Amino acid sequence: ATAQLQRAQGSFSNGSCVGYGSFSYIGTSNAALVTYNDTPLTDGACYKYQLLVTDNVGNTSTVTSTDEVRVDRTNPTGTISASPIGPSSGSVVMTGTSADGMSGIQKVNVKFSGPSSAAGNICLAPASPTAWSCTWNTLTSGAGGTVLPDGLYTVTLEVFDNANNREASTISRTIMIDNTPPVTAFSAFVEGAGAQYQQAVGSIMYFN
Repeated sequence: ATAQLQRAQGSFSNGSCVGYGSFSYIGTSNAALVTYNDTPLTDGACYKYQLLVTDNVGNTSTVTSTDEVRVDRTNPTGTISASPIGPSSGSVVMTGTSADGMSGIQKVNVKFSGPSSAAGNICLAPASPTAWSCTWNTLTSGAGGTVLPDGLYTVTLEVFDNANNREASTISRTIMIDNTPPVTAFSAFVEGAGAQYQQAVGSIMYFN
């Protein structure tokens, strides 16, 4: 008896396999076939397999696997909106997008780093990762839930597709955070027009 492996190839796009061709032989006919290393496989392709077994008198039996191999070696992409421009304070809404034309987006993570070794997560795996939105509370994102120190921060986007590929290069932008209120002080009244009716004495203004 002999065993012969066959393979059919289709196209992988937007999470689905389409356009399968007919099965064709791969490897060699082998009565003791146990495993077969099918390599190389094409990025963006789908594969199905079946085994054709022929006995010594020419009877044949075909066993088709219900499994499907989907090949995705392509990096997902993503963006971080340039808005808000900054400086910003308090709660800052960060938005952006992600995309993957093969296995699809699994998740995105949004993180920050900045002055005085400040670093952390803005949000992990938000809903609707292809058009994500995260609220960054800069008043509680510091160490122990404290206010972040003022300064220039880098916001970084991590993108994962369903084949666990990552973004090809760092996706980031900077934003200035300023949570320190302005400092002001009252010095004194100053006599203006019609000074004959005004008398300024330190923090007191007399009118007559």
